[in-house]
Amino acid sequence: MKEVPMQTITVTLLANAGVLLTFGSYRILIDGFQNSQQHSFSQIPDWVSSAMAGGILQDIDFLLFTHSHPDHFFKETLLDYLTHHKVRGVYLPRDAEGALVRKKCLQKDVWIEKTEQALTGNIYLKALPTRHMGEVYRKQNHHAFLLTLGDWVLLFTADAETSKENFAGVEEVPLDAVFVNPLFFHSRQGRELLKTTLTSPHVIVYHLCFAEEDRYDYRAMTERNRNRYVSDFAKISLLKEVQQSIVI
Repeated sequence: MKEVPMQTITVTLLANAGVLLTFGSYRILIDGFQNSQQHSFSQIPDWVSSAMAGGILQDIDFLLFTHSHPDHFFKETLLDYLTHHKVRGVYLPRDAEGALVRKKCLQKDVWIEKTEQALTGNIYLKALPTRHMGEVYRKQNHHAFLLTLGDWVLLFTADAETSKENFAGVEEVPLDAVFVNPLFFHSRQGRELLKTTLTSPHVIVYHLCFAEEDRYDYRAMTERNRNRYVSDFAKISLLKEVQQSIVI
């Protein structure tokens, strides 16, 4: 049995799949700069966005983006942040104008689809090319993130399709937590993946809309699914409120 690591990770939700990880002195933001005008999911509240120069979004070490959809990535916010803040590194998909980011911000550590990258001595990123959910997004460039932080190994599936071949590269990886969106968890194929291929002691459902914006009733659907399948998994958590935190 794997020993329980001494150091913990705090995961804090901004909106959608935008999460801030705190691991020791390091802060990692995943899919946290979103264009509120171009998507129908929850918006990052103004009081969070206005704190871009301070507060929760201060002193970010690494900015990671799984794909360029506007509920995950917004170039203008990224450029503004990099203009006023020094970060250690940025991971971008190839269709996110990474060359412009590097040129305008003089940011030397911009990784454009570099599939394996040591962020620090004990933080390691592996980007997994994965198909996006939905036939209409079949050609969308998309990566899931396998993130190792010390002894912890976390998988962020973002909007990845629920097929076994999509995750062939992590079948033998001992995962400590897996982050999935509500449609992934709702899918019978997705739950089967979590029980057989992406096994971990902790399933975390994110990319849930806030209550006032939940036009598709994803929150109620996910609560029903958690209650229905609670015995199938060791632990199920829902990230659904702004600045809600989970300690792993």
